[in-house]
Amino acid sequence: MKVLQAAKPRAAANPFIRLLVEAIGRHPSVQRADCGVEQFWEGPDGEDVLHLHWPHVLFDWDEPTRDQLRRAGKKLEEWAACSTVVSTFHDPHPHRGDSPAYRALYRRVFEWSEGIIHMGEASKQCFTRKFGGEKDQKHEVIPHGTYDCFPDTVSEKKAREHFELGLDAYVILAFSGVRHPEDTNLLLEGFSATRSLRKKLLVANSLSRSSKKTIDFYKQWIRITLDPRIVAKEQFVPDENVQYYLNAADVLVIPKKKVLNSGNVALGFTFGTVVVGPDEGVVGEVLRKTGNPTFNPDSTSSLAGALTRAEALSEHGRGEKNQEYAEKKMKWGDIAEKHIQFYQSV
Repeated sequence: MKVLQAAKPRAAANPFIRLLVEAIGRHPSVQRADCGVEQFWEGPDGEDVLHLHWPHVLFDWDEPTRDQLRRAGKKLEEWAACSTVVSTFHDPHPHRGDSPAYRALYRRVFEWSEGIIHMGEASKQCFTRKFGGEKDQKHEVIPHGTYDCFPDTVSEKKAREHFELGLDAYVILAFSGVRHPEDTNLLLEGFSATRSLRKKLLVANSLSRSSKKTIDFYKQWIRITLDPRIVAKEQFVPDENVQYYLNAADVLVIPKKKVLNSGNVALGFTFGTVVVGPDEGVVGEVLRKTGNPTFNPDSTSSLAGALTRAEALSEHGRGEKNQEYAEKKMKWGDIAEKHIQFYQSV
């Protein structure tokens, strides 16, 4: 079998696609596993399977024009004539927002897909609400894989020394993905509502800020800059440094108001950390199933309560159980096998 993943090998700091391609490439029934957007536009070259991710990546993450939409439709038709086309449903629209052009692109990709892969049952429900259900279209749930590609040799003590955090602190980590100002507000207000000097908030990568023309911007700036409990490292995190953040943390929080999937669940589980996330989408589904705290994303007090519950859970081995879950349910070998079986069934 020859498989092309129509995606960038690495989306920002996330190596998910690379790990998937490598795992599929190791499968004994696969002769070739490639990854790239250019290969999609060049057209079929003997591939048995075309696997699409994040439709807007076909246009370098930008909103497509009408001519580009027509071009994508023709290219998809070309692929469907000689290969099996499947898609993974990561999100109903790009993180930057929705638009008629994005909706048209997503619908076009999914209409040409003979099979749709989801990371949880909640994803299948979301897909049906947004795009309807094709009677002859197959759907399959295949979980997210681990992030065991990242080094994990730094001790908690060394990791906390790196950020000048004491061993007696309770460290809450927000690791990337805070893309909207309302998510930043949710995080800052929810953390503030915990009202504990022992708790520290460690922020990795970036926080989306409100416009400088609004009062919210200055409220956010004051909280981040003047609160001694907040350590903000708003910079790109190289692979070798990911372990410092995760091993310094007691809990990983996903402060999002609208979310379907998040690689942060798998990241936290990989490093044996308690994960707190919104009771929405696949994120809420997996966290509820595994006994991790969830919260109402419209309530800062609900987030504060979830962070408090996480403290007790971290002291009673929930993080270690998360790691065991990842090792059993999120192994890349098993995930590759499920992908191959799905390709063959379609």
